[in-house]
Amino acid sequence: VGLGAGLLAAWSVAISGGYKIPAYFAVPQLFYFFLLHARLGGNVRVLAWASLLTGLLIFGVGYQYPYVFPVRPMPRAALNLDAGQIYPKAGGVRVDADMYARLAELKALRAKYGPNYKTMPGFSFAYYLNNDRPVYGSDWLIDWEINAEVDALYQELLDKKLTVFMERDQLDTRKADAYDRAGYSVPQRVRHEWRVVEETPHFVVFQPPLAREQSAGAKTPAPSKP
Repeated sequence: VGLGAGLLAAWSVAISGGYKIPAYFAVPQLFYFFLLHARLGGNVRVLAWASLLTGLLIFGVGYQYPYVFPVRPMPRAALNLDAGQIYPKAGGVRVDADMYARLAELKALRAKYGPNYKTMPGFSFAYYLNNDRPVYGSDWLIDWEINAEVDALYQELLDKKLTVFMERDQLDTRKADAYDRAGYSVPQRVRHEWRVVEETPHFVVFQPPLAREQSAGAKTPAPSKP
């Protein structure tokens, strides 16, 4: 009962951060119960197998099916293209036609605009796939992951004169996953204040505003929040 209650509590307090975080809470408890069980003369092997099966059951019932499956409904059969045909580092990774085209566009944009770029709001492995050294201080520009340092990171984009490859399907997204704390403040400032220089089916390419536009923006007071 104690082990089950501990695992349930660990799962409940951290499920929104992914299955790995509840595991961080649960593993110390497991070792504690294994030690206690052994000192009381019990069979630790039986307890270990029971714990593993219990964990798999909780994962299946509490996370894998209700949390992941409904929002990732793509059938396995749709993942029929090898990303390695575009990026050798992604060899063996199976993707669908949409992601395959997105990767091809990313590679073409990188070849056209050079290494001084940033994908938004995420696309975490872009630098890695393109064999580029990261030139920006943050990877996924969600407010709660950048500690709400919106002004500093936006200024970094301006100072480094980066070209932004904005994912078209998230161009107008203001809240990631509808969480209030997970806003896309930096991408939205780019969306409204920067110049569009190119559009592809999956990306909109932005470059910093001209100097006179920046000056005008600085003189215009920001609208107050209601």
